[in-house]
Amino acid sequence: MAKYYTTKKGIILLTGIALFLFNSCSKKIKESESIENPGINKVANQSAILEMDTVMSKVEAVKEPLVGDLSDYIVEQPMTSINFEEVSSPKLIATGISEDQIQLLEKEFGEENFAVVVDDRSYYSYTFESALDSLGIPLIHVKGEVRFLKLVGLEKTYWLDLKKDGKKQLYWSYVMFNTKEAPRLIEDILGADLKEIKDDLLVN
Repeated sequence: MAKYYTTKKGIILLTGIALFLFNSCSKKIKESESIENPGINKVANQSAILEMDTVMSKVEAVKEPLVGDLSDYIVEQPMTSINFEEVSSPKLIATGISEDQIQLLEKEFGEENFAVVVDDRSYYSYTFESALDSLGIPLIHVKGEVRFLKLVGLEKTYWLDLKKDGKKQLYWSYVMFNTKEAPRLIEDILGADLKEIKDDLLVN
């Protein structure tokens, strides 16, 4: 079985938030250092740290489902399977985000913070997908409104529920399916080994 691509923990959503927090906190600390009163400096620094802790606690809720093993999302064929996308050849599958999910995240992080996350994520996703294209790695995009992926393998067909009840929804994710084994999630596109992904998908 091919190994999971997890050389760095996290996903692009977390990367965007981390960059935002770093810039925000650095600015606050620099401003506090310009104030001569040490008491005020201490309060300003504590405020920046508190803000970071508050947002990072919310990040953990988003981070939870993002693991290499997708077995918890594999289900029996749905009784009504109209809303699905079928894949029958080796591919990377980029899952989108629905309007409902966007509204929930905006409410969770705040509109301004979420906008920064989206900008950063878009940049890193573009960089990742450009690298995939240069190596000839097949990639398809699935809209956020899609509920199921029907993954037709050489010996078995897998139904992946992207919005499974009781589980975090698999939006803004990259699913790898080589038709020879169960689908897996690429946890970190920044740390992913593109050569290994290409070999796994395209080498028999």
